[in-house]
Amino acid sequence: MMMVSSKTFSSLQFFTLLYLFTVTFASTDEATALLKWKATFKNQNNFVLASWTPSFNACTDWYGVICFNGRVNTLNITDSSVIGTLYAFRFHPSLFLKILILA
Repeated sequence: MMMVSSKTFSSLQFFTLLYLFTVTFASTDEATALLKWKATFKNQNNFVLASWTPSFNACTDWYGVICFNGRVNTLNITDSSVIGTLYAFRFHPSLFLKILILA
């Protein structure tokens, strides 16, 4: 049986926690871009998008947001009755969005 040093074990724990942190939380730039877009909706107090607040995690708690490796990959806001335009959605260079479903 091979013994693993405590230093190696601590490093593994650190990188595991770092990975879990990055996978769980969307980048601040992505969440900010989505919140700025939501602020332009004519019905920004839409109950379906009530979870879109800075106090909730975009990757785990926001309606219609799906993340991959801690980055917003898919935005599916079907049946949310959003009244707005994509004109106000600033596609930030750091945005990792690949799929956008609005209908």
